Amino acid sequence: MADRSPLAIPIPSDLPGNAGEKRDLHRFFKEIAERFADLESHCGHLEEANGCLQERLSALEDDIQKERKYRQTGRLD
Repeated sequence: MADRSPLAIPIPSDLPGNAGEKRDLHRFFKEIAERFADLESHCGHLEEANGCLQERLSALEDDIQKERKYRQTGRLD
């Protein structure tokens, strides 16, 4: 096989077997590549959502610290 990415769809002529088997293998690799691309897309969305949640968590932690300080000192800073 040619020097290509391990996730690249192989060229049908590089696949073993007869024409029908090559067609089936090529379809299989194409489906795997499509599923991988879909998973990469979902991963990007999850990373973005995680960033938003981290920001919200940080803001809540700040609010909790301010509330604790207010309860201890009676002052808002």
